[in-house]
Amino acid sequence: MHLMLGRPGPQGFDRDQSDDDFVLAATASHPACHRAGAATYRQASSCGAMDMTPATLLESEPCAIDPAADRHPRMHRLAQAKAGEISSRGLMSFPTLSPADASRIEGVEAVLACAAEPIVIQLPRAALKVRFDPRLPAELLYYLAVADYEQSDLDLARDHVCPGERVMEIGAGIGVTGCALARASGVAPVLVEPNPVLWEYIEANFKANQLPVELVRAAAVPSTYGRQSVDFHTAENYWWSSLKNGSGMRQIEVPAVPFARLLAEHQPQVLAIDIEGAEDSLVEESVPDCVRKVLIEIHTPSLGSRSTCAVVAWLQAQAFQLVDLRAHTWVFKR
Repeated sequence: MHLMLGRPGPQGFDRDQSDDDFVLAATASHPACHRAGAATYRQASSCGAMDMTPATLLESEPCAIDPAADRHPRMHRLAQAKAGEISSRGLMSFPTLSPADASRIEGVEAVLACAAEPIVIQLPRAALKVRFDPRLPAELLYYLAVADYEQSDLDLARDHVCPGERVMEIGAGIGVTGCALARASGVAPVLVEPNPVLWEYIEANFKANQLPVELVRAAAVPSTYGRQSVDFHTAENYWWSSLKNGSGMRQIEVPAVPFARLLAEHQPQVLAIDIEGAEDSLVEESVPDCVRKVLIEIHTPSLGSRSTCAVVAWLQAQAFQLVDLRAHTWVFKR
């Protein structure tokens, strides 16, 4: 299967190779390209779900399925540039879209508009596949393709989770980090995710990687909360969904499970937490002795420095020592 991609042009595909900033040939602003992209997608997907490496999103030449970065120099250069950008962001900022990013995402949106079936991509810096449903945001597919979505979490899972360790992840998204945790441990992780829209994506991604998973369809709440359900706030870009409300979010009611009960029932040795700014709600919780490692994404740009310090102090008070920090994810061990 091949996907023909290039720079948008008024007559269709522009095969000019002089510019590194190639985007998907099908864009909404160029109907001829859009038709060409749709026809190419239909041809490529005739065998079922279309497999794509990230390079097929950005290369100008036709690309067969091949994850090797050196076969796709433009993709390799873009991933390298993104790695430098990510490392320079610091704790107080989230990713921002450059004009080049926005242009590429426009192309991704157009191809997703043509897609009647999920697209499967190989992540550029992890031995994992993601089965991407066209209903998900194009921005997410782009970030996956250029190793700018949860990449620090994937690297930390590889570097700090050992074979045989029991893992729990609170706040699972579409299961990308969960798959990395499962691959590192070799044991089915327990994923706790309250957003019902994401459950099918989690299961599909674990199936695509031939990995087992146990899914808890609920929100983890402080042990003093006292109710069986809780208000959860969903965002169009799902990675901003949280127990905390924000602008433009939609409120739904989801099952609630106390933090202490989750850990008592599943006895994880590794605890990963990514709950989009609600991590400071856990600072009164006791972390049981079974937990030896904590990988926690602290959303400092949302929480501020004082709440960030409170989360760090919470773990240090329970004999955890900080051993690694990449992007917004902190690793503690005891």
